[in-house]
Amino acid sequence: MDINQTIQQLTMLYDSGRNPQQLMQMITQNGGVGQINQMKTQIQNMAQGRTPAEFILQLAKQNGATDENIQNLARILGAK
Repeated sequence: MDINQTIQQLTMLYDSGRNPQQLMQMITQNGGVGQINQMKTQIQNMAQGRTPAEFILQLAKQNGATDENIQNLARILGAK
Protein backbone atom coordinates (compact mmCIF):
# COMPACT_ATOMS: atom_id res chain seq x y z
CA MET A 1 0.00 0.00 0.00
CA ASP A 2 1.37 3.41 -0.97
CA ILE A 3 0.86 5.91 1.86
CA ASN A 4 0.68 8.87 -0.51
CA GLN A 5 -1.98 7.23 -2.69
CA THR A 6 -4.03 6.37 0.40
CA ILE A 7 -3.82 9.95 1.73
CA GLN A 8 -4.78 11.33 -1.67
CA GLN A 9 -7.85 9.07 -1.73
CA LEU A 10 -8.80 10.18 1.80
CA THR A 11 -8.36 13.82 0.78
CA MET A 12 -10.61 13.33 -2.25
CA LEU A 13 -13.28 11.69 -0.07
CA TYR A 14 -13.03 14.51 2.48
CA ASP A 15 -13.15 17.24 -0.17
CA SER A 16 -16.17 15.62 -1.81
CA GLY A 17 -18.15 16.33 1.35
CA ARG A 18 -18.98 12.71 2.10
CA ASN A 19 -20.38 11.99 5.50
CA PRO A 20 -17.83 10.02 7.62
CA GLN A 21 -20.66 7.96 9.12
CA GLN A 22 -21.72 6.85 5.64
CA LEU A 23 -18.15 5.80 4.90
CA MET A 24 -17.91 3.79 8.13
CA GLN A 25 -21.27 2.18 7.40
CA MET A 26 -19.99 1.08 3.97
CA ILE A 27 -16.89 -0.46 5.59
CA THR A 28 -18.80 -2.28 8.32
CA GLN A 29 -21.34 -3.68 5.85
CA ASN A 30 -18.46 -5.43 4.11
CA GLY A 31 -17.53 -7.41 7.23
CA GLY A 32 -14.80 -5.06 8.41
CA VAL A 33 -16.02 -4.59 12.02
CA GLY A 34 -13.61 -7.11 13.57
CA GLN A 35 -10.67 -5.70 11.65
CA ILE A 36 -11.60 -2.15 12.59
CA ASN A 37 -11.77 -3.02 16.31
CA GLN A 38 -8.43 -4.80 16.10
CA MET A 39 -6.86 -1.84 14.30
CA LYS A 40 -8.31 0.58 16.84
CA THR A 41 -6.73 -1.32 19.74
CA GLN A 42 -3.40 -1.56 17.96
CA ILE A 43 -3.40 2.17 17.15
CA GLN A 44 -4.28 3.10 20.74
CA ASN A 45 -1.33 1.04 21.97
CA MET A 46 1.03 2.61 19.44
CA ALA A 47 -0.13 6.19 20.08
CA GLN A 48 1.32 6.23 23.61
CA GLY A 49 -0.83 9.10 24.85
CA ARG A 50 -0.52 11.37 21.80
CA THR A 51 -3.66 12.84 20.30
CA PRO A 52 -5.03 10.92 17.32
CA ALA A 53 -4.05 13.77 14.99
CA GLU A 54 -0.48 13.91 16.33
CA PHE A 55 -0.10 10.17 16.01
CA ILE A 56 -1.53 9.95 12.50
CA LEU A 57 0.62 12.81 11.23
CA GLN A 58 3.77 11.30 12.74
CA LEU A 59 2.95 7.89 11.29
CA ALA A 60 2.39 9.42 7.85
CA LYS A 61 5.77 11.21 8.01
CA GLN A 62 7.55 8.03 9.10
CA ASN A 63 6.03 6.14 6.20
CA GLY A 64 7.13 8.60 3.53
CA ALA A 65 4.09 10.82 3.02
CA THR A 66 4.84 13.92 0.99
CA ASP A 67 4.65 17.36 2.61
CA GLU A 68 1.55 18.15 0.56
CA ASN A 69 -0.20 14.99 1.76
CA ILE A 70 0.79 15.69 5.37
CA GLN A 71 -0.70 19.17 5.04
CA ASN A 72 -3.90 17.67 3.61
CA LEU A 73 -4.10 15.19 6.49
CA ALA A 74 -3.58 17.99 9.00
CA ARG A 75 -6.40 19.94 7.34
CA ILE A 76 -8.73 16.92 7.46
CA LEU A 77 -7.85 16.22 11.11
CA GLY A 78 -8.18 19.87 12.11
CA ALA A 79 -4.55 19.92 13.29
CA LYS A 80 -2.33 22.96 13.10
